[in-house]
Amino acid sequence: SKMLPRIEGDELRVSTYKVGNGISWSLDYARDARWDVVARAIEVFTNGFIRKLNDDGWHVILKTAVEGTSSTIQDTTATAGLFTKRLLLDMMSNIKRRTGGRNSKLTDLYLSPEAINDVRNFTNAQIDEVSRRELVTGGEDRVPQLYGVRFHEMQEFGVSQEYETYITGTLGRVHTNSKVEHVVGLDLLHRDAFVMPIREDMQMFDDPTLHRSAKAGVYGWMEVGFANLDTRRAILGAL
Repeated sequence: SKMLPRIEGDELRVSTYKVGNGISWSLDYARDARWDVVARAIEVFTNGFIRKLNDDGWHVILKTAVEGTSSTIQDTTATAGLFTKRLLLDMMSNIKRRTGGRNSKLTDLYLSPEAINDVRNFTNAQIDEVSRRELVTGGEDRVPQLYGVRFHEMQEFGVSQEYETYITGTLGRVHTNSKVEHVVGLDLLHRDAFVMPIREDMQMFDDPTLHRSAKAGVYGWMEVGFANLDTRRAILGAL
């Protein structure tokens, strides 16, 4: 019988980097405003870290999907820009058929609001009545699901949107067959691909140097890293 390769390792090194942020506000404004200026400033300060980490993490995921999908999965018979059940099924089978991907499974799909609307607009001829009813009555906040695959709406996906231009511009994956936007599928059943080591948790400090200018503020930093360990866990589709 054929022996399967065995991989062993004692440690994995992932480069980390510091992320910093800061915010300040006028003491007079904080005194006179009719809302909690300080609480809102701290919220904006924290969201700055969240946005940076989301973008850096997704850049790793998008690069993984591009490198791991030699030919973007498409439903060539569909109208450009229309998400179809055929595309979903093809992505589900392709992630299993790629080299070394026999245990991979499509569990989550990330796509634009327009593509989500296509899913919610499926007719009775495309899906069964029970599934269609769940899509219609589930509400906007409920995650649609078909064939066990969860659909996640992301505003960064879609024509001319941030992650679309990152795929086509920075990563150089051009569209074919008149397709106009990408979708990304992940295998989140096997938690062995995407890692985010945190070397230093976010720290926040008061900035006393601002008081001379009749201001108050905070600054801080954290140290993190992102890496992908297995390109089989991400797949790229287009519609």
